[in-house]
Amino acid sequence: MDPIIVEFIGKPGSGKTTTANKLIEMLEKHGYKCNKINYNKKRSNKFVSIDILDNFLFFAFLAFKYYSFFFYIIKFIIENFKNPMSQKKQTIYLLKEIYLIETLLNKSMDADYDFLILDQGFLQSLWSVSIYNNKNNIFYDNALKNFELIIPDILIYIDISNEIVFERMKNRDGYFSRFDCMDRKEIFNLLNENEQFFTDLIEKSKNIKNFNLITLNGLKSINSNCNKLFEIIK
Repeated sequence: MDPIIVEFIGKPGSGKTTTANKLIEMLEKHGYKCNKINYNKKRSNKFVSIDILDNFLFFAFLAFKYYSFFFYIIKFIIENFKNPMSQKKQTIYLLKEIYLIETLLNKSMDADYDFLILDQGFLQSLWSVSIYNNKNNIFYDNALKNFELIIPDILIYIDISNEIVFERMKNRDGYFSRFDCMDRKEIFNLLNENEQFFTDLIEKSKNIKNFNLITLNGLKSINSNCNKLFEIIK
């Protein structure tokens, strides 16, 4: 039997990583074998910098492996070419992130795991791509079709308000997302502008793969939320 793919999704600072780690701890205590699909998310300017050779090789690989989708990737980048360089860097980084998620998931599918858990997976990365870019439905629709196999079996949405996002961004150390460097107004504007797209993305994903959507209150304790999750997915 294939492992169950569990993805956490939500606004920055909602507690995706902390909740995922606690859930894994609970599942493993009860004898379930889990693999957290992870990569270096503590980003720095160096980590998201544009390296010409690296990006050439990356897009050459995309053209070979995802030739039917590659046209939409190039079209999407051209349509958003007017964006500042910092936003282009983020877009290319997030496209690479989606490929990396798929690679890590595929490597884990044949292993003897019960659950594959992502604190930032495919759907979260797609939503992140949309933050600074246009909401070109053709691009996102084709992304969902091409990466159908990594759409999760269980999607866990951790719900918090924009005000809580801002408070948590102010209080955490390090650079984990672009929101860490934003003021209150910018955070609110970006999240409000992308709220409808976020809802639409979930609905479109469910039309391709009918996953189980679980909503958690991000203001509740990690233990409370994980106890609820454990009872549902065990």
